[in-house]
Amino acid sequence: MRRLEILGIKDSIGVVSMHSAIAVMLVEAVDNQGMSSDKILTPLGISKADLYKTNTRICATALSSLWRDAVKITSNELLSVNFAEQFKAASLEGLDFTLATCDTLLEATYCLARFYKVISTGGTVHVDVTEDTVRLWLEIPIPAKAAFSPSIDSAITLFLQLFRLVCAEKLIPAHVELQRLPPLDETLFNNFFLCPIKYQSAENALIFKRSDAEKKLPMSNSRLAQANKQVVLDYIVDVENNDISARVVCEIIKSLPKGLHSQNFIASQLCMSTRTLQRRLAGSQTSFSKLLNQSRKKLALQYLENSQQSVGEISHLLGFSEPSNFTRFFKRLTGESPSSYFS
Repeated sequence: MRRLEILGIKDSIGVVSMHSAIAVMLVEAVDNQGMSSDKILTPLGISKADLYKTNTRICATALSSLWRDAVKITSNELLSVNFAEQFKAASLEGLDFTLATCDTLLEATYCLARFYKVISTGGTVHVDVTEDTVRLWLEIPIPAKAAFSPSIDSAITLFLQLFRLVCAEKLIPAHVELQRLPPLDETLFNNFFLCPIKYQSAENALIFKRSDAEKKLPMSNSRLAQANKQVVLDYIVDVENNDISARVVCEIIKSLPKGLHSQNFIASQLCMSTRTLQRRLAGSQTSFSKLLNQSRKKLALQYLENSQQSVGEISHLLGFSEPSNFTRFFKRLTGESPSSYFS
């Protein structure tokens, strides 16, 4: 098993990571906008040289900070378009080659969903097929109100850029769905997607005509596809072996609003016994209770800072039966009540 280095970690518990190539694309987009990406990397203690190292990933929290600072210094809320255009072949552990050697675009969408962990250990890609359409959508591990829109947009622009490369043509979706509010100037999005964009949608999604998705890809090759898939699978095994805490955190975050966050339930979601989960977490020098408390604290801070939700609504989203229980929990961890923390 190769050891993966994760850049930008402030604490080691439940780190959700992204492939370092994603950060490379972002800093190159900033540099191409005439700004210095060093301004956003230096505060995190990360250098460009770090990002280009093999077997390197970046903490999702650090990448989120990079996105916020990148949009701020470029004054470009649609930086995700410039970001996607920086993609280079062979930068994602062979994922792009795997997609290119699929038989059809439809098969490639299923492969992207299956192998999304190469890109990120946070979130899940789904594919829904109807008689007329193929809908690929991203389930993010935090509520839309707590997310930074440009960083979420970047997943959709990257997906489309990947599919355009494997199709070797200007692939045009039937339409695009984004959870975000409409930008002040939609020109960059309109020129990139070349199709209707539905803002304030339930999910972030690319929708293709099924007839387009079932066309044979120019580089389709079943033998090469199988070999490429094994390379990608080997990498994902290494990611998962290095990242059990992050997998648990993602499941906790998805389950909290439903009140289904017991250790037994999370273990079942990860297809392992409770004892196996306990053993693997102990091997990573953590425990389920630590991950649960940390997840709740991080989400609480994001909700309080980025949304207008009441303490009662936040307590429900965090899986507390009563707001008073959430208030006691928050005060124990921060020394302040939720209502006064950001006042």
